[in-house]
Amino acid sequence: MMGMRNQLGRILIFLIDLLIMSFELSDDDILFESNIDPDVEWRGLHFNNSINVEQETSELGSQFSDGTQSTHHGHPIFNKRMDVEDPKFELGMCFSDTATLRQAIRQHAIVNGRDVTFTLNDRHKVQAKCKHETCSWLIYASKVQNEDTMQVKTFNGTHHCPRKQRVSHANAKWLADRYKDKIWTDPKWPVDSMLTIMQKENKLLFNKSQLYRAKKKVEKIGCGTDGEQYAMLWSYVEEIRKF
Repeated sequence: MMGMRNQLGRILIFLIDLLIMSFELSDDDILFESNIDPDVEWRGLHFNNSINVEQETSELGSQFSDGTQSTHHGHPIFNKRMDVEDPKFELGMCFSDTATLRQAIRQHAIVNGRDVTFTLNDRHKVQAKCKHETCSWLIYASKVQNEDTMQVKTFNGTHHCPRKQRVSHANAKWLADRYKDKIWTDPKWPVDSMLTIMQKENKLLFNKSQLYRAKKKVEKIGCGTDGEQYAMLWSYVEEIRKF
């Protein structure tokens, strides 16, 4: 038993060493990643001025560091740790950066069963609207001067359309990210079981090809971020030491 434990420990330490080596990106890799914006779908301004905030809030960056402050000069702050599962938007709400805002918009679409498209999508301005032709749901935000902060300037928060059973943002990438831990710990998780659980939990319909692609994505990225992989390997070492 002791010999097997030591052997497993050596194997895990070897895997950790390989993982550490994989963290070391070259300068070219870092430059490439910093200039990629995979989220842009298409651009064009279809502006709705029914509600508008003219005032811009400055010096917000420090307010997002610990997530403990909920307002700044009367403007609500989106807490991505607490609010990410079911985002609630408000006029004037501030987001730490563009990526956080985009993620919140996508998650809103998924949770509410609506197809939302980005009609303006760059590092300085983001606008999204419901794709249903009779629906007026819309959100527009722009970057606060000298900050990464994005502030909601226009918001019409009412959907005048029926809930959908399939939503474009609930794709294989989203499924992989949402269920990566489960797939990682149970790589033989049957697709039929995956389909039943995912549809029930999200109140949406998926197809098996999405689930197969999600599993492949988890296998490719190795379950989550590099930091999560590193922590998980060390947790395995600790579990072995308990034997």
